[in-house]
This record gives sequence, C-alpha cells and structure tokens, in this order.
Amino acid sequence: MAYNMPSQSVTIYESLYKDYIGSMDVLELDDGSIIELENYCVLEETEEGQCVNITTIGTNIIKINDNAERLDSLFVAFPKLGMMLGKCILTKNPYEDDSYILADFYHNENGYYYTAMFFDGDLNITDTIDIPFEYDNVNVSCISNPFIDHNNDIVFCAVWENEADIIFIKMDLWGNVKEIFFSDLSFYEYNIKKSTMFVYDEEPLSYGVFVPKTEYNSDSGVFLWNGSMVVIIIDENMEISRIIDVYEIDNKVRVNPTIGMYEMIRLKDGNFATCLTVMDTKNNINTTAIQLTKFNKNFEMLQHNRFFENNSVDIPFIPNVGCLTMCDDGSVYVNYIKREMDTGINKLYVAYVDNNLNTQWNVDIYTTCPNALWGSPVTYSSCVRKNGGVIICGWGDFTCNENSMSFFPLVLIVDNNGTVISENPNNNRPYSFYPNPANDVINISFSPDVNVEKVEIYGLDGKLYHEQNFNLETVNINSLSNGVYMMKVVLDNGTTFNDKIVVK
Repeated sequence: MAYNMPSQSVTIYESLYKDYIGSMDVLELDDGSIIELENYCVLEETEEGQCVNITTIGTNIIKINDNAERLDSLFVAFPKLGMMLGKCILTKNPYEDDSYILADFYHNENGYYYTAMFFDGDLNITDTIDIPFEYDNVNVSCISNPFIDHNNDIVFCAVWENEADIIFIKMDLWGNVKEIFFSDLSFYEYNIKKSTMFVYDEEPLSYGVFVPKTEYNSDSGVFLWNGSMVVIIIDENMEISRIIDVYEIDNKVRVNPTIGMYEMIRLKDGNFATCLTVMDTKNNINTTAIQLTKFNKNFEMLQHNRFFENNSVDIPFIPNVGCLTMCDDGSVYVNYIKREMDTGINKLYVAYVDNNLNTQWNVDIYTTCPNALWGSPVTYSSCVRKNGGVIICGWGDFTCNENSMSFFPLVLIVDNNGTVISENPNNNRPYSFYPNPANDVINISFSPDVNVEKVEIYGLDGKLYHEQNFNLETVNINSLSNGVYMMKVVLDNGTTFNDKIVVK
C-alpha cells in the first residue's frame, strides 16, 4: 500500500512505543532534483528505557530542488513490518533511463527478506520486489553496508545466524544470489557492524572490507576493541585472499574504533583513503585528532591530514557513516563531528580535500546555520552532485524535557566552495497542532495565508478512517481506536502535508 506523506519531524512520545525518523540516503536525479529517504520506525522499550524491538513501518521518498523546497513525496508502507538488517541502497537503475532503485534487507518473525522498489523521476512506482532471502536454508543477520560494484551487483558481508560466522555474498538487483562464501571468521572477532566495503581492484575484480578486530564479552554482551583494524581482501568469487593489518598508522599512533564509524574508499589513483579518530602517544603526550590517511595497495601509509589535534585525553571527534565522498576529479568531501567538551554540543563539520588530502576548506555547519535545530547531528549518507557540490543527509535530535525527545531529518546542500545552499527542508508546514498523543480532539492552528480544504485520518494500512471538511481547527478523533495514524492536511491548491498522530 502506498500513499503520499510529506516529511515532518516526529516527536517521540512518553510511551513504551516511541516513533523514530531519520534521513537515511540521498541521490541526485538526472534532472538535477534531489531524492532523500526517511525511514519511519517504532521503538518498543521497557519502562527502564531499554530498546527491545525496532519495527520499520515504511519509507518516505521526498523530492526537493536546489533550495530544498519540496517538489513531491511518496510514502511507501513496508509489505511486511520488520527490522532492517543494514543500510539501504538508493541508486540509479543501470538498465533503464529515468529509473531508480530503492533496495533493503529486513527480517521479522517469518524470516529474512530482500525488498526493492523501482520508480521514475516523478516518483511513479514501476516495479516492486519482496522475496525471502534464501540460500540453502541459510539465515543471515547483521548485514554490513552493501554497495553496488562495477558489474551492477550488490556486494555485502553478513553473519550466518546458525554459526555466528561471517559470510560474503554477491547478488543481482533482483535478489538472485550469484556467489556466496562461508568463511571461518567469527563475528565476535571481526565486528562487521562497524565495517565498510569497497572495490579493492577492478582487474581482476576484488573487494575490501575495512573492519575492527574485537573481543566479545559474553557476560556483558559487549564488543571490546583489541587495538587492531584490518582489511579483508576478497576475490570476485567472494573468497578471502588475504587479511592485512592496518591498525598502526605510524609509530605510536593508534586509531580508536570505539568512537564513530570507519570509512575507507578507493581513490581515483588506485590508492585508498580512510577517516578515523586517532590517539597519538609520541613524546609521552596523549593527543587526539580526526585523521585522514592515504594508503597504497599494500596499505602502507603515504600521507595523512589531521583536523583539530589537541591535548585532551577525551575523544571529541566522531567520524560519521558516509563520512568520505569522492568527486570525479579525485578530490574528497569529509564530514565529521567535533564534540565541544565544555558545552556538550556536537558540531558538524564539512571539509573538502584534494586527492593528496590537502585541505581546501573546512566549514563549521553548526555556526554557519545557527537556526538549524540539530542538537546532536549524525550523518548517514552523502553524494556528489554533477556541479561538484555535495548533499549530506542524516538526523539531529534534542531533548525537549526528561520524557520527550524530537528527531529532525537533516539534509544539507553544500556547493564546492563550502557555502551551505540550504538546510533542514523538512520543517516548513504552515500549521501546528496539539495534543499528540490525543484521545478526543486535535487542535490545529493554521497560518493566516493558507486555505485548507480538508483533513483526513489514515491508518497505517492506508485505509481512510476519518474525513473532515469543516471546523478544521478542531478535528474530532473520538471514534478512532487506540493506535498510530497519519493525519493528512489538504490545502485548496492541492498541496498535502501529513503527520503521524497517536490516539490513546
């Protein structure tokens, strides 16, 4: 079931069931417009605040222009509610013009699934796939960040649930497994939750997995870093050819993979770049910094570039998911978090470096965009535009009170000079409403310059449960059963806005 639902910030309610929203991926279309994805989930928690289950409701596909103005949107409810296993794939369809693909893996009580949706630039769905992910009765979990290689195959590593061993998988865009290799590497020793995959060589085709080595404490259920980062080289048949230890960047300098994520990309010149927090113990002085490092094919360090090196023993730097994005000319965009230890504020930075990792500019987004309510920002994906700029997406949050927290989708459009063109395109509805949760009525206050045609209430199954076209400042919901609904506000010009509401 699919229906239109423009993006809105979603409040986490004082309840055992908490709603979550974040901007998960971004892509520039052929016409220069931008698609961003926002996943909607329900977090089930105990009274002590421990998360016991995450159910993904669906994905909101939002089309915006250069000024981050919404052009169109489409909410797609997942055919089978479940928990996502890894980062989704959003890409251009390599086999058809004006066609794009959104693919993901998830599981529920019935098993493991691969789901994909094909759509055009006008957000018309042209095909869908939702099939069990099966290979000789193998169940997988904890899928690493998948990517699409030069042959348009999906490549990823996962945990073989029966044995907790790591398997390496290659499949086509329709979910057909082409190669699978069962390794003897244990998930408890190589934490692929923190890994990234990339093409190691194009001829012959091979892949790399950049991953921290860990030790698992079965009593506490915690992974402990043992001081090592490695690259696992895999051939085109998905078999391991060698494992290279790259944890020691130079003498007495160690990475700290207990903070943030770990990204490695293949550069245009065939070398590799990574972004990590490092600790330097030279001269008996402990310093920390975020460091870009360039390696050759043997993963010997060629050069590095550090940002904000200081003498604090605290770790104030957090590399994000998708923190490295390469341009066509070999230059690289970098995004990361700098934690202000005195204020507790996490500041988002975006830097631009050449192919030798020399900094061209480094922008403090938090200061540049003081009106953006990001709180503690996390970026999740980025892509380079045809004009050389970059789009970055993720989410921010801030605590409203001790029992309530709001999440905001984060979308940044930055040009190649470091100027932020636009940010936070999602907080632009021409009304406010309260209370939420509600049990009798919802009060809506509209901007004086808008004319409203009607308000509709939909269930998550897409069924219309209530429609009202008069006295729109007070929407009667006393006939609705307890649960989560979508409130759709329709203006007289056809523009629609939707909000998630809770009836209890």
